[in-house]
Amino acid sequence: MQPLWRNTERPERNSESWLKIRRRLLAEDENWQVWTDWYEARLRGDPVDKWLELQRITIPYENWEQGPAVVNGRIAELIEEAKARRAAVRNTPDISDPGELEPGSGPRFVLAGDQLDHVSTGPDPDETGPDVAALHTHLQKRLANLAGALAPTANQYPALVESVDDYRGYLNVNDPNELDIPALWMTGVGLMEQARAFDGHDAAVTLTPNLEPETLGLLRECGRLHAGFITSFEQGRVLAERAALAMLTPEQLQEMLEHQQSLVNRLLVDYGHHLTDSARALLEALNHQYLAAIIKSEELARLGFPVVHGVLAALGNTARRCILAVPGFGAVGGTIAGLGDAWMVFLQASLGDIMGIAANVPELQVYFEWLYAHLDEIADNQSSDDD
Repeated sequence: MQPLWRNTERPERNSESWLKIRRRLLAEDENWQVWTDWYEARLRGDPVDKWLELQRITIPYENWEQGPAVVNGRIAELIEEAKARRAAVRNTPDISDPGELEPGSGPRFVLAGDQLDHVSTGPDPDETGPDVAALHTHLQKRLANLAGALAPTANQYPALVESVDDYRGYLNVNDPNELDIPALWMTGVGLMEQARAFDGHDAAVTLTPNLEPETLGLLRECGRLHAGFITSFEQGRVLAERAALAMLTPEQLQEMLEHQQSLVNRLLVDYGHHLTDSARALLEALNHQYLAAIIKSEELARLGFPVVHGVLAALGNTARRCILAVPGFGAVGGTIAGLGDAWMVFLQASLGDIMGIAANVPELQVYFEWLYAHLDEIADNQSSDDD
């Protein structure tokens, strides 16, 4: 993000006018600081918190109608939530590789150069190859560390300890071929829900104390590793996809449908020249179903999800590999190489739609939260280098 006045001095008249406006706004005692701070951050060229900006512009219209004090108060709450999210990222042990995001049970796409292609699916590669075996071993070690961290205070977190023990029990096999995938997926859902519960936990209003930061970081890490591991298996992908859609309410499916339509329309209208004939034909067929609206919106969302999931897997996995290739990944510096400027812009422009689709699909949500956090970090570092 560049300063508002990058190549010239800020006009003195503007500075004086701004100081007068700022004093008048702050004197109103209506939380106008959320906007004065925002404007001054733009003057300085500070990095933009994309999550916060998305939340700010999607505040319901009813809140805006209630006047400055109400809507500015809500923005102040969102700013505190954004600070907590950034602190959580800093306190969470880095996951150097969350694993490939599998495309699910729908069509498969690949990114070849700057072209998104739909490919016919042949036999799946060996599901228990060296990468899966290594992830299995790593997940076992991290769960052992988590169990050890919980042991001294196990009586304070009975539900969490039970979830960890159940999951470890099903994961504790020497050969991944012996895993009970449905049971592992089921207990993994419990583990991920525990991580979400403690993310928003407030010891002031419950009897359960907060987790220590290191323990909470381990819990989050295990949840993310599970998401990558379980979707390495065809059975796990199908279970996750079916369960996610089956549990959604008609309202959630309607919201997902709106994000699907927006994403597919952007691909066809703005990125059509980056689609192969095969990919374009498939997306146009899906878009025709959206526009015809012959079937209920809930069924349209279920129809479109496997296709959109496949597109997100292709783009997300390419972005992930590019992130991991950045020198000093997890520290500082680096640029996005290999993703292509067009698809990098697409991912950033589609943040709202992608996270809207992922909001009710845990495996997608944790994957793209990780992805966007690191894309933003690298983009900010690159911007600093350019200055």
